[in-house]
Amino acid sequence: MGENIKGVYTYFHILDDESFKEYTKKIGANYNQIKDQIIIINNTLDSTSSKKKFIENTDYKRADEIKLISIDNNIEKTYKVGAVTTERYYGLEHTYSDELTIVVNKEYFDLKIKTASIIYNSKNADKLEEKIKKIDKDLN
Repeated sequence: MGENIKGVYTYFHILDDESFKEYTKKIGANYNQIKDQIIIINNTLDSTSSKKKFIENTDYKRADEIKLISIDNNIEKTYKVGAVTTERYYGLEHTYSDELTIVVNKEYFDLKIKTASIIYNSKNADKLEEKIKKIDKDLN
């Protein structure tokens, strides 16, 4: 992982254990191997395209680590990426945002946060920064 650090907003979707099991099966992941890790949904609608076009919004891979820093209580935690998928779970199939979307199993995560920032260590920080600036430009 690179040494340059970038931050963006992140959506956490917290599933109960049974729903998390079903979701891991749907994406072809091994529940027992990733039950205490995060799943990244790596696609969003391209807001600059007039057609329905999907784009990736991160270059994270399985086994990478993500550091979460809570703005509210200044807590830092590092989470391991158990899976990266474009498959959305039930109820989120048609919900897209420019922010990173992370799915976790509530049995293994104590996310007592109101807001948080994610710090990215990237192999290609320039490319990541370009993507973030594009998303920011599109939002403003």
